[in-house]
Amino acid sequence: MNNSPNKAPSPKKNRIFTILPYILIPLMMVVGIAIASQQSGNRSSEAKYYQIVQYFDKDQISEFSLNLTSGTLKYKLKGDDTKWQYKVPNVSVFVDDVNETVREHNKNAKSDDDM
Repeated sequence: MNNSPNKAPSPKKNRIFTILPYILIPLMMVVGIAIASQQSGNRSSEAKYYQIVQYFDKDQISEFSLNLTSGTLKYKLKGDDTKWQYKVPNVSVFVDDVNETVREHNKNAKSDDDM
């Protein structure tokens, strides 16, 4: 029975500690890149659906694009250069909700251009 504290670690434990940095460092890099890519570019809006519809109704949207497949709405508010992003839960309902407002806005914008 040799329980001396100076006993060398077994080769299996030593091998794990040798390999561990090669696993952890790339894993931490992937996680870091994923977090950074989520935070860069467009800011994700914490707005609620009704607030987004109100932005359209009150003519507060300066520009927008809607991906009909993914439901991703990218927009800018008037007087703010920040690009916001919102995930529309149901694209067809959203289009029905804002279609009339957008058409009216476009009609007014076109008549303003004619002057």
